[in-house]
Amino acid sequence: MRLITAAAAGVFLLGFTNGAGASEVTIEVNEKQVNMEEAQGPFIENGVTFVPLRSVFEEMGASVRWDGEARDVHISYEDTRVHAPVGSSSMFVNGSEETLRAPLQIVNDRTVLPVRALAQGIGAQVGWDQASRTVSINMPAAELPSVEGDLIDGERYVLEEDDGIYEVRNLETGEVTAAYIGNGRMSLFSEREEDMLAAGELAVEQGFPLTREDFAAIEKQPRESDWQEISGAVEVTYYAFGPQSTLLWRSL
Repeated sequence: MRLITAAAAGVFLLGFTNGAGASEVTIEVNEKQVNMEEAQGPFIENGVTFVPLRSVFEEMGASVRWDGEARDVHISYEDTRVHAPVGSSSMFVNGSEETLRAPLQIVNDRTVLPVRALAQGIGAQVGWDQASRTVSINMPAAELPSVEGDLIDGERYVLEEDDGIYEVRNLETGEVTAAYIGNGRMSLFSEREEDMLAAGELAVEQGFPLTREDFAAIEKQPRESDWQEISGAVEVTYYAFGPQSTLLWRSL
């Protein structure tokens, strides 16, 4: 799980004053402005700043599932799982309880949460710029494990081929973690660091022009985002697609 940086969010909260209108506040995720098309934007209540949950988390590349019967939210981001019941002052991060400054709410049929929960839940770094009235939410760069030698070596991972589709199987879990479909397109079923590195080995074998480490470090974006350029050698797009993720690349 990522390092929790709630202190940064606590400093941020002090920069607001009550009475700010939702339209006056801008939210940026990883330096990109979030398009607030939802019925409910950010607002302040009793000194706590609330942001629309789905817009922000999906912009960060997380998946969000609403359970209407139980009235709670389930969020998945890399190896972190967050369970947050509406109306409760607690949420659960990989099973460990975290106390919120204020509970999740439903406002105008949209779920909103205290911005500090972003730090508590998935280790986001949260900041506030008074001049532009902008909330900035950033994720620290992922630290990849140091792995020597090939992972697809027949002992840790194997490469299987079925009707032109190449699959990487993790022998410890028995699960297929990645599949190369062709034409620079891969389906990813796991975001564990070593699984991503193994997928990167397959990608390099299939023409990805950088290293497996470069492949594993690609950041997930919303599905409609522009292609990212890496090292002047390749453009990529990487987004969640149902229970899996899709990563495409094209060499420059």
